[in-house]
Parts: sequence; structure tokens; C-alpha cells
Amino acid sequence: MKLLTTLSVVAIAQLSYSQLTTAHEHYLEEKIRNPRVLEYVKEHSLAYKLAKDSGETYIPQGKTPAAFMESIGCQSAARGIDHEFSGGGAEPYIAINPLDPDHIAVTYMNRADTDYPIYVSLDGGSNWTASTFSPLAQLDIYAPGTFVLGNGDPVLAFDNYGTLHLTYIYAHGSGFPILGGMYYVYSSDGGFNFTVPADADHVIYEGDVFAGDLLDRQWMSCDNTGGVDEGALYMSAVYFGGGFGTAGELVLKKGLTDLGFTSSTVAVPFIGAGSAQFGNVKVDDNGGVHMACMRLDGAPGDGSIVYVKSTDGGTTFSSPMIVAPAKTGLPNDAATHVVHNRDNTATSLAVDGSNVYIAWSDFTGGGLKGYFAYSSDGGLTFSAPSEFGEELFGAGFYHVMPHVAADNGRVSLSWYKTDTIT
Repeated sequence: MKLLTTLSVVAIAQLSYSQLTTAHEHYLEEKIRNPRVLEYVKEHSLAYKLAKDSGETYIPQGKTPAAFMESIGCQSAARGIDHEFSGGGAEPYIAINPLDPDHIAVTYMNRADTDYPIYVSLDGGSNWTASTFSPLAQLDIYAPGTFVLGNGDPVLAFDNYGTLHLTYIYAHGSGFPILGGMYYVYSSDGGFNFTVPADADHVIYEGDVFAGDLLDRQWMSCDNTGGVDEGALYMSAVYFGGGFGTAGELVLKKGLTDLGFTSSTVAVPFIGAGSAQFGNVKVDDNGGVHMACMRLDGAPGDGSIVYVKSTDGGTTFSSPMIVAPAKTGLPNDAATHVVHNRDNTATSLAVDGSNVYIAWSDFTGGGLKGYFAYSSDGGLTFSAPSEFGEELFGAGFYHVMPHVAADNGRVSLSWYKTDTIT
């Protein structure tokens, strides 16, 4: 391993990637898909941890991000890097205008250049038009000459006024430090063009990737109830701790007239060496804000599916309620993965009137099962979890990444099913 700090090579070699926090390692594994770039960033992150644990100030040595990226053939942010995953893209996201069900917007991670292409349909998906907005081009305007080392999590949400909101993540830099940033833009014409607010509102948060000072895994939901918080945009995201405040699963809020997110609440704080991950937020018909996530207790992959609710517009949340015990796969730990190295216990959440539905995957016992639980009293109590995959198909299958949706008394579940042999 290269010497990246004034501390000894021997001391650095004593660390393994698993000594990064689970949340930090999840971020690196998911946002930085190019193996050469991932190794470069992980070495720096480990050296940072070693310096911090030794009470020293970390001073990066070796190639700057710009020099390293140029050495592997990346010349500018306009090119980005090849993520080296199969197919043309990943992490697709779709949003439907509540005023017009034929008005659909989609975005995804582009494989070859780290952009997030955006397409809009006005006829229910028969025809699509590309948006004029390029998040990658905007990054080069915001940070000229920066180099993209990784990215992910493009998320869309429509409000009742037809405004389309977009957030996304870039890990980028030319010199030290490498910044992990989450950014916000919006479209007043349904996604064909976007407005970039002033930097103070465009940048939700930026932190040092090596230090793990990061905001990650966001999800968004709009208040379309016509109540006192009509038009508010809520976003759940996990914060690892640092300059932004307390570590935990946060819920951030942007009011109707705000140009960016103006408040944040720690809905599920980290406990000890544990963390919280995979959050999902929804607003009910009365303006109540619901959030579910997995809380890890510090043991490898072990934890619980937890649920919280706010009845005051996201200012305060109920104490986390354990819906069910759960176990997730971990980065750099092949023994905890079953289908692929990105399967995890991400929660899916739906709200319909006073009914709340949560679905998730669980890795307990070396398998991969799909579970579902519901509340019929607005989240005060939940049913025992139902293992829907085995109930429907019997043994011999893994059930991955379930998604739940609900409307007007109807509930739907979708997920990936794969046999346990091939």
C-alpha cells in the first residue's frame, strides 16, 4: 500500500477496509464504481482514519485527484469515468405528475460519463423528450476543472404545482480534499429545463470524502395535501457525522417558497458504533411525515427495521419504533451477500390514509427473504412481518429489493426473485 501520510507504511498496512465505518464504506462502494478510483480513495480514507486515531492531522501525499484521474485517462469532468457496470445505466428513478398521470419524468446514472440523463413524457410513456439540463455540465460550471470520481442517487419528486425537484450526488475534486456533495435543482416546466438556485441552495451539503463527512442515500416526498405545509419537499438522507451536525438518518425540509432545504431533523440517531441506513420518506393525506430505515447496532450487518413519524411538519419525530429485526449485506464482505454485492436491506415505504406499509429484504441465516409489515392506525402499531416470497413461491428462491405502493385501498408489491441454485 502506498504511503499517503507522514505515518509509517507498516502502520497503514495494519488497517483493512472493514475498519472504515459501515456507512462510509457503503458510500465508497456505491458511489465509486471504477475499481482503480475506488482503491485510490479507500487508501486515502484509511490513511485519514489512521492519522485521526493517532491524534495527528492528516496530510495527503501522492497524486492529487486531478493527476490521478489524468493518469487513468480521464481529462475533465465533461468526460467523467466509466463505472464499469453492465448495461447502459443504473439506479433509474421515475416520477409522475400528480396533476397529470400522463406526465412522467425519469432519470438514471449514465454508465460512460457520470451524467444523469433526464427524459420527459407527456403521453404516458409512448414518447420521450430529453431534458436540456445536464447535472454533469452544471457541476463543471459550479466547480470548473473538477474531476468526477463517483456519483449516484438521482432522485425526482413532483409537487402539486407541477414543479419537478431533482437531487443527486457527486464525489469530485481536482486537488485535496475530494468533496462528496449532494445538490438540488428544480424544473418549473415539468423537466424540460431546470433552474439552478444560488450555491447556498444548490449545494445541500459538501464534505470531505476521506473523512467520511458525507450526506448520502436521499429519498424525497412532497406535501400535496393542501394543508399548512402544502408544497413542502421532504428528504430523508443518512449523515455520517461531521460539520453538518449529529450523525443519523435525517429528514430535511424545503418549504414551498424556500429556494433550497432550510431545516433538518435527526429522525433516527446513530447508537454507539452502529448507524442507520436505507431511509425512505412519505407524506400522508394529513401532512404527516413518515420515515422508515434500517438501524444497524454495530454487529456485522445486524439491526432492526425502524419507523418514525412527525405530525408537526418534520420539526420533531416520534421515538424509533422497531418493526422487525433484520440483517443486511455489507460492503467488502462477500459472506454477507447472496445475489450480488449491492443487495441490502433498503426499506420501501407507502402510505394510504391511515395505513402504512413497509417492505424490505432480510439476510438472516444466510438466505435472502422478502418481508412486509403494515399499520392500520397511522403508524402507532405494526403487524408481525409476513415473509411474502416464500408464502407465494415456496422454498428455493431469494427475494431481493421489494417495493411497495398503495393508493385508494389497493396495495402492490414488486421485487426480484431468483432461484437459489443458478
